[in-house]
Amino acid sequence: MKKMKIAGGMIAVLILAAGILASGFVRAADEPGQTDETMAYRQAYNLVLAEKWGEAKASLNGFLQKYPKSSWADDARYWLCYSREQNDENREEVFRCYQDFIKAYPESAYLDDAKANMVNLAERLAGRGRKEYRAVIETYEKSENEDIQLTSLYALGKMKGDAGVDALLDLYDRNADAELRAKIVYVFGHSEDGKSLAKLTSIALQDTSEILRKKAVNALGERGGPEATRVLLSILESNQPAPIRRAAVSALRDLEEPGIAAALIRIAVNDADPKLAAEAAEALSDMERLEGAEKAAAIRKILKEGKTEEAKSIALSMLAGSDLPEAAALLKETALGAGNADFREQAIEALEESKDPRALAVLKDIFGAVRERDLKSRVLSVIAQRGGSEAIAFLAETAVANTDEELASDAVRAVAEVEKEDDARRYALLNILRKSSLPEVKRTAISRLIEEATPENIKAVGQYLATETDPELRQAVCDSLGESENDEAVPILLDIAKNDKNIETRRAATRALGEIASPKAQSALIELLKKKDGIEK
Repeated sequence: MKKMKIAGGMIAVLILAAGILASGFVRAADEPGQTDETMAYRQAYNLVLAEKWGEAKASLNGFLQKYPKSSWADDARYWLCYSREQNDENREEVFRCYQDFIKAYPESAYLDDAKANMVNLAERLAGRGRKEYRAVIETYEKSENEDIQLTSLYALGKMKGDAGVDALLDLYDRNADAELRAKIVYVFGHSEDGKSLAKLTSIALQDTSEILRKKAVNALGERGGPEATRVLLSILESNQPAPIRRAAVSALRDLEEPGIAAALIRIAVNDADPKLAAEAAEALSDMERLEGAEKAAAIRKILKEGKTEEAKSIALSMLAGSDLPEAAALLKETALGAGNADFREQAIEALEESKDPRALAVLKDIFGAVRERDLKSRVLSVIAQRGGSEAIAFLAETAVANTDEELASDAVRAVAEVEKEDDARRYALLNILRKSSLPEVKRTAISRLIEEATPENIKAVGQYLATETDPELRQAVCDSLGESENDEAVPILLDIAKNDKNIETRRAATRALGEIASPKAQSALIELLKKKDGIEK
């Protein structure tokens, strides 16, 4: 339904005809097909027309409470503020009412009326010594003047023939005001006139203001088309200052003319300005029509031949999560061949998000080929993040077979990082406990099993203890069980405290019961005391 907007400034005229309009609204409200919502609004609005401000306020408030999401809500909110104003309510409160209306309905047809009423209120408040409202008046006056100015410039730009554009060109050349010039540049960016294109080109290449030059470059991007693209490409591959060339990259990234991708690749590969090269590479990553083998070739070229680390880093990020068939192979090449350790690690991390089913096999190959321990450890963590039973199997095998105790322990920690696969994870950690010959690896496996403190894990640790004879490991298990603060560990610890042959292990179990400190653990400690005193044999 089309709303009826009546300007606040015309209300006096409307009130003269209130009887006629009101009766019209009543008849409309009684027409078939009118909704309860529409009828309720019109009844409230009739009270506005009848100048019954108090009743209108109450009725409009009731309407908004009952129909807060109505298509008439902005109308009701505006007339509510207006009724309060006419009812001589506190001016500051009415001012805030209009202010809230503008925030809530910035697209309302009543927006200009609300602003005009606010200015009137602000003038009256300022006249009574409230100087802070003077700023409100100035803000709205400036906003209106600027809006009129820009509208005038647009009108000139849209005039048929050369007269309008010639006037804008003359205005730009004669006026030194930077804000006005910027607006003219903006208008030229939305023009199709050849003279305005020539002027934008001249400004972009020669204007003394770098800000205006960049705005002209942006305006060329707004225009688009073969001619504007040709100018932007010439700027990009020229010796213009870096900020202007970077603006050209930004302007080109959304255009689809031939030659753009090739130019951006050349900049990303050959330019020595790190920021410009990186921005060119990033623009390539946003180009929807650069895909498949062409995209893979661009990335490989940047990685192999790029002069800046920044552009190479962007190229690597283009492979993260990519569904390019070449992605895994390119990441493997970088991980094994790049001289920069940061690039190699970034390539490994990108494989975490790779959609290529070969990514896990690639990670295994990288783990076997790299020599740096830090990189190997990072590979293990990425494999864990990819997850799955195959990842768990590889990590467990590494934990058992690797002779580097620290790296093998990292593999154990990686097993524990794998999400969801609870049973497979628990089985793998127990298998590591049974098969590893390295004490630190065993301790790490115990710690990770107990860290989750599930009943299944605690039970599994108890079963392991039934076969483990090494006193130091048994004591480490007791310490970890105590840290778990889990009642499932109490019977295991009580049995060790009572029966273990090693006194230090029995002490460790007793201390662990004290760490748990639950009622069940306290009962176990009392049981141990009774046994010590001969009360219970």
